[in-house]
Amino acid sequence: MKFYRSLRETYKRMNTAGTWISISDAACFVGTIIFIISLVFFTTLYYITISTLNFDLFVSFGRMPSTQLVLFILFFLFTIFSTFVFTTLFIKLYDMLINTPVNQLLAKMKNLNAGNQLDYLMSGKISNPLKNSNGDETWMDLVQNYLDVSSAEKYIDELTGCFNRKYYSQFLVHFMATQMLSYPNPNMPKTYDTDTYAVFQLDIDHFKRINDDYGHDAGDKVLKEVGLRLREYIGDNGIVIRNGGEEFVVVVSRKFPFEFSSIAEEINQLFRDNIVAYGTSTKESRKVTCSIGFISYPIYGDKTIELSFQDHVTLADMALYKSKEDSRDMWYEVVPKYKPKANDLHMLLEFPEKAVEEGYIEFKSSKSAHPTRAKN
Repeated sequence: MKFYRSLRETYKRMNTAGTWISISDAACFVGTIIFIISLVFFTTLYYITISTLNFDLFVSFGRMPSTQLVLFILFFLFTIFSTFVFTTLFIKLYDMLINTPVNQLLAKMKNLNAGNQLDYLMSGKISNPLKNSNGDETWMDLVQNYLDVSSAEKYIDELTGCFNRKYYSQFLVHFMATQMLSYPNPNMPKTYDTDTYAVFQLDIDHFKRINDDYGHDAGDKVLKEVGLRLREYIGDNGIVIRNGGEEFVVVVSRKFPFEFSSIAEEINQLFRDNIVAYGTSTKESRKVTCSIGFISYPIYGDKTIELSFQDHVTLADMALYKSKEDSRDMWYEVVPKYKPKANDLHMLLEFPEKAVEEGYIEFKSSKSAHPTRAKN
């Protein structure tokens, strides 16, 4: 089974040279083409020769005259030999002119920088923010990733290492709109392993107090730690953006079916366990928590409802506001119930409480999901 899967993946990669992973992929592609050409050429030549010598073209091996059998074997060996020779020559040229120079260039580029930020950007998040890497990146993927890195500076928030609002407006919004256009047929049910998305709005609780009590240096350290922890947690399954001040936008991709509230729970717990504010001139410290609002994207599971990605962020922000109004250190989710009529669509964004009354959405919280959970 593994051998069959390997052959199938190799066959898929053969269609495009840029997806070749190794010299063996190039050898499979070129060898197959040359073998087919050689087989057609020598088979044609064999039949012409046999016809000229007045041998029977359609005869079993056991009844072949010795001369015809020798000719058949020779033409077959010529086919194999020519395939081997021409494939070897092509692969040598490919290795000398393309493969080795590209790998040397990639090695030099890789050594230009080092650290967590490079690793984060090298996952290809600028050009493909929700790419789920399987570890089989081709040299074309790597070149694209390094090109991303070379242009990444203006899209990175210097303090947190996360992407900034410029990246949000110039890349992510358009990318997510493209994802919605490619969404499965809304008339068909979702199937296992199809991509699903969620948009999280996250705000650090009582951040102003940290700055006031411990100083802005302490606040900056908290922001830096939050950015690092979120990037590590989300990994290749999403994108983290500092939306300004102490607010972050996180877009996550998972495979259907998936309960995104588990991510909100884990982010809340990540803060409780790891984020601490320290006084710069005292030994005082304070645990830091966060409030979260999130929404599935697209909210009603298909593209028939004309809500943009920014509209989803706005709805997630409403859920975040409810978390902050409640007791903080918790999450609220915007849960779809019934698709609104076209003339009621504005109600979701302008009058959310009215949308709740009409039954279009409801707000679910970590309290309703875990009513007995003790607050820290």
